[in-house]
Amino acid sequence: MIESDINKSLKDKVFEDLEPIISGLGYSIVELKIGFAKKETHITVAIYKPDGVGIDDCTVVSRAIQERFEFYDEIDKFILRVTSPGIDRVIENKREYGIFINKGVRVLLKDNKEWTGGIIKEVTDSGIILQTKTESMNIEYTAIKKAKLDYTEEVGDK
Repeated sequence: MIESDINKSLKDKVFEDLEPIISGLGYSIVELKIGFAKKETHITVAIYKPDGVGIDDCTVVSRAIQERFEFYDEIDKFILRVTSPGIDRVIENKREYGIFINKGVRVLLKDNKEWTGGIIKEVTDSGIILQTKTESMNIEYTAIKKAKLDYTEEVGDK
């Protein structure tokens, strides 16, 4: 097994373990990163809740999951960082679109050079429904080159 396979396997196991704890606190895991440097495991968990994530939220989640890492043989010394996803996060996978329903995004389509902004209204198996200022667009995942959060789409600013 190569190191990246080991890391993915550990990441999947940690995600499955942490997800019910974090969701039970009212948050979603947006991203879990596990990396190794200088004999330490660096763990970053980005969390989300619809009304925003502040430092107190990060502290609550960090305290709730900190001790879980002592149960993994693969993790000895570790540094845990719990963060918000950020206001201009690049959406990396289909699961994240579901987390950010009713949030503003800007989408760059593969066949277009202009970003399209709007609100994610619905997520399907094959794509998203994006409500722009003028229309509702059904956008297939395969047509999306890049997408990122953009809170200005929620307040109408550009």
